Parts: sequence; structure tokens; C-alpha cells
Amino acid sequence: MSQPHQQHEHLQRLRRRCRQPVDPCECLRPVIRAFGLLTSFVICGVGVDVYMHGYPAGLFILFSAFLVLFIELKWLITIFLQLQYYGESSCLGCWRLTTLLGGWRPAPIYVAMGVALILYPHNLWLSYVAGMFLLLLALFRLCTLLRFGGGGAGHFKDEGLLPQCDFEKVSSFVDSVEDDFAEVGASQQDDEEPTIDDDAC
Repeated sequence: MSQPHQQHEHLQRLRRRCRQPVDPCECLRPVIRAFGLLTSFVICGVGVDVYMHGYPAGLFILFSAFLVLFIELKWLITIFLQLQYYGESSCLGCWRLTTLLGGWRPAPIYVAMGVALILYPHNLWLSYVAGMFLLLLALFRLCTLLRFGGGGAGHFKDEGLLPQCDFEKVSSFVDSVEDDFAEVGASQQDDEEPTIDDDAC
């Protein structure tokens, strides 16, 4: 088997390894994110409605909606900061403190807010729906304790959008394979006989 073919096979194995999910139920993470966004929108609607009916608790409900939205969109901000500040920086170091709100840790906050909405609905049936959504979101978050356990707080494990893989190693390997193919192509062109133009005199 030729060397370029072996390198191509090795590259295919690396790509297959990168595509494999890290956890047995990787699909739970996007479900949590989508359901968290839906929950924050429902809570926001409850807060606006409660405040419009003259209850000052509507402002606290709106604040809780923005808190849920921040927790569920934190992974997106993390990816943006990692792209902006590649490597170590003070901004990225400060942002690492938000990993305290990752994984299962928001579950007690969600339970407290959900129970408060169910106990004090302010004559609004949507408060029960928002409370149940928060309790269900807390249950999903607790499932991450079972499914995605492991990894320290400094490892942004909860924040990843892409599969965990060393993409720099793959890209450097791709560059080396492309260089080898370019060398093989150049050597084959040198070995070929010069073509004769039929129209030449």
C-alpha cells in the first residue's frame, strides 16, 4: 500500500473518531438548550402579564427569565470568547467563573423559581405552565449529572458545540497530506515526456 494511501486512511480514521459522540446520550444537550430558550420566553410572557396586572412581582419574574436565558445561552458566549481570545487571556479567565452555572448546577435555581411560580401564580394560569417548564428543565439538568459526568470546571466541557476532538492535529495532518500529494504530482509531471504539437513545422 502506497504512503499517500496510508495517510488518506489515517485521515479518514481521525475524522471518524472526531464524529463519534463523547457521551452515550449526546442528544440531550441540544434538547436542554432549546427547551431552556422556550422556558425563558414563557417566563418572560408571565412576567410581562403579571406586571401589566399591577403586581410588582412581575419585575422579579422578568429578571428570572433573563437569568434562565443567560444560563442557556452561556455556551454561545463561551464559544465566541474562545474564538476572540485564542489561548489564555484575562477576559477568558474571568469568564471561566461562569462554569459554576454549567451542567447540573442551575437545577436548584430552576426548582426554586418553578416552585415559586406554582405557589404564587398571581391569578394567571400560564404561571403553572412556566413553573412546570422550570421543573422539567431542572430535571433535564440533573440528567447531565448522570450522562455527562466528569471533567473539571476549567474544561468548558458543558460549553462545547462541536464534538471533543483535537482539530489542530487533524488540520496539520491534512496540510502534510496535501504537501505530499503536491510533491507526488510534481514528480509525475517531471517524469512525463514532453508532448509534441502536431501543427509544428
